[in-house]
Amino acid sequence: MQDWKTILVGVEFTDRSQNALTEALRLADQRDAAVHVMHVIETLVVSDIQQMLRQPLDELKAGVEDDAKRRLEQMINYVHPGGYRLLDEDGSARAWSDSAPVTAEAKVGVPADDLLKRIDQLRPDLVVLARNSTSNPEGGAGMYAIRCVRKAPSDVLLVRENHEGKYRRVVACVDFSEHSRNAILEAARI
Repeated sequence: MQDWKTILVGVEFTDRSQNALTEALRLADQRDAAVHVMHVIETLVVSDIQQMLRQPLDELKAGVEDDAKRRLEQMINYVHPGGYRLLDEDGSARAWSDSAPVTAEAKVGVPADDLLKRIDQLRPDLVVLARNSTSNPEGGAGMYAIRCVRKAPSDVLLVRENHEGKYRRVVACVDFSEHSRNAILEAARI
């Protein structure tokens, strides 16, 4: 089992991201790892809103970030130790342990760029993202996830939509590198 001590989860406010967060918290619980949850609001969206409302950009940006942070904390509380229960392998319910600290960050920026910057700063052992694209959920991994997989110096786990309970199939992609070896070992462990 790899020694993951820090897990970074990039989320949107979607069911897909909630599944990714749930999986990250499950892995953190198993390994006593810290979890950092990050949501980035697209700068262009905030600029468009600012033009419509004619509100000072800094004021609007702060308000949007505060609102996103509140929503992010609600999302975390929904799936975190405060009452959420996971199913064990045998189907019995158990509570999360309180051992894994969770921090949250919401900011305005460019999602993939800012997530990659945070990866460089935080140096997480694992990055967890939703696999599905928001624009084309049936089309596989979105551009945001693909870019992070290609550029992140950390291990990356893409969680598919509607994943619940025990895994039935695990796909480990290989290119015969050391990273591939780690992917195979982790896939076998899962």
